Amino acid sequence: MNRLHIYATEKTPEIILDYDTGDITLAGRSIIKDNPDFYKILIDALDKYIENPAPVTIAHVQLDYFGEVSSKSLLEVFKKLETIHRIKSDVYINWYYSFEDKEMKATGEDFEHLLNIPFRLVELADEL
Repeated sequence: MNRLHIYATEKTPEIILDYDTGDITLAGRSIIKDNPDFYKILIDALDKYIENPAPVTIAHVQLDYFGEVSSKSLLEVFKKLETIHRIKSDVYINWYYSFEDKEMKATGEDFEHLLNIPFRLVELADEL
């Protein structure tokens, strides 16, 4: 298994974990109050990935919206990445947000302060 790919739905984000390149993508909406175990698949995959991670792991997080349950799950995912960073390889998180979405930027800043891994806030220009 070289890649985990979960396709997005109206309420769940697309998740991609490429074991070979170390690229991780979380994109879309994350409204999982009815399915709090949604991120367990990614967390379990990260437990396997930690055994032989790529030299550099980069997580690209571009969520349009997420709720409280998702926030807790995201922190758990980020803590797994922090463990990989601490014991095995370089890890970076790119947190994308619309320049108009100050709340998403603030949430990224909150995560940045909670974690001991490089965290980059990336402002996106609105589409025309």
